[in-house]
Amino acid sequence: MQTLVARLEETSEFNPYKDTKTGLLEQLERVTVESLITSFGLDMFITDRHGGDVDTIHNVRQIDIDPLMTYKSADNQSDYNNRPSYSHSDVERPFTGANGQLEKTNYQTIKSEARIAYHQDPMNNTVNDAYQDRKLHFFGKSKNRPTDKQAHLDHVIAVKEIYDDRGRVLANADLREMADARTNLQWTNEHLNTSMGKKTIQQYINEHPELPEADKQRMLEADRKARIAYDRTLENKYYASKKFKTDLAKAAGMAGLQMGARQAIGFVFTEIWFSIKEEIKKINSSYFGDYLSAICNGLKKGYAIAKSKYKEIIKRFLQGGISGVISNVITSLCNIFLTTSKNAVKILRQVFPSIIEAGKIIFINPNNYCFKDRMKAVLKVLATGASLVAGILINEALATTGLAEIPIIGEIVTDFCSAFVTGILTCTFVYIIDHSKIVNDLLNVIDNLLLGDVVNYYKEQAIYWEEYAAKLLALDLDKLKKDIVKINRLANDLTEDLSTLQLHIILSRAYTELGIQKPWAGDFNSFMGNRSNHLVFD
Repeated sequence: MQTLVARLEETSEFNPYKDTKTGLLEQLERVTVESLITSFGLDMFITDRHGGDVDTIHNVRQIDIDPLMTYKSADNQSDYNNRPSYSHSDVERPFTGANGQLEKTNYQTIKSEARIAYHQDPMNNTVNDAYQDRKLHFFGKSKNRPTDKQAHLDHVIAVKEIYDDRGRVLANADLREMADARTNLQWTNEHLNTSMGKKTIQQYINEHPELPEADKQRMLEADRKARIAYDRTLENKYYASKKFKTDLAKAAGMAGLQMGARQAIGFVFTEIWFSIKEEIKKINSSYFGDYLSAICNGLKKGYAIAKSKYKEIIKRFLQGGISGVISNVITSLCNIFLTTSKNAVKILRQVFPSIIEAGKIIFINPNNYCFKDRMKAVLKVLATGASLVAGILINEALATTGLAEIPIIGEIVTDFCSAFVTGILTCTFVYIIDHSKIVNDLLNVIDNLLLGDVVNYYKEQAIYWEEYAAKLLALDLDKLKKDIVKINRLANDLTEDLSTLQLHIILSRAYTELGIQKPWAGDFNSFMGNRSNHLVFD
């Protein structure tokens, strides 16, 4: 979205990069109308969704926790709802590999390695318990074996939890591959492994406060390491997949089209609004038909004005489109790590264009501003972004009061209040930046620190050369400056569409003001009627 300041840059009522010359009320009207039409009125075409527009592993895992969270893709939801059933024993059995041969799972391989070690050295058939500080043995299947010392291989993250993990299904990761990863398999004693069942380690600890603190810490550490490896595998699979890239591209492209259309339509509607307003101002009667006629004329005039500015419409569309794409990508990236609320998504969408605009002014400087003017322009753009955020927050605060629930007028009132706050803050910030002595003094200090010596040197040199040139030509410098003003005014007058009489009057006045001796004497027609006379130019 192009910022409010940038949208009003070329209007006569409001130019953010020059001193504010018109009244604050006129500026406020323009900004408020722009804000109502574009930032609020046309937001109906853009749907901000809780958690953004692209499914992420983090977000789909919140679906059962956050009542506002939903799948963004119907296909992803269908994949989860229709995932194949499983049995715990299937995960641990041999499976058919890519070559068509039966292959052992890691679960079987690790147990086989333990048995081989046992046969090689029956006197040293122990492993370390990952959860409790003890040695574990392989006693076989004797009924009298001590279960608290019998070695069992445990899935740190339970197979049932991995099966139900929406993130795993989203990443299209194989259940057996994820459950039987070596990073997810640890030795523990039979008693503990059996009692944990399908519970997570955290759930088991919560249900058994009598566990020694040291054992709790070992169990939590094993769980933490397993989950880090598990999540890293899923993230590498999903975020590098074609599915995620395609969904991201589609969402960003749609957001770009919506934002571009929103900006272009907002520009056209604003031109129509102010054209209708100007036509209504011309009405001197109270006849309803006159008002209806004025509205129709305003519609035609506004549409014609907007149509004549098609290049500006294209520019607005492209700027809005770029902002929409970038803000959508940034939102999606944020949702990899955290859930962005609906209003957070809207704030990102509204503010990010201001950041782009500010960056363009700082690094590209398309209008070739000096440092001071560039910084003032950046401050105005950022202030506009801050004003938009304030308007959104006001809208959210009013919505929580129940005001928005009032039939017909509720949403209109909240949107108007939001736009009004945005307009007031924007105009106030811009006025302060233009007229505040503190702001201008600070910018002058910074300007002098960075460029002061160089600029002042060349300014002094320019003055010296100007004075020196005047002396060489024996001219009165003050008179020369006044003559330049007169000549510039004369040049502007001569560019108008003039009649012969008007041209004669202007040139005669110029001869007198500039003190130029006329090449004829008396009346021009009488002078030229005498063949013996001739023009003399001094």
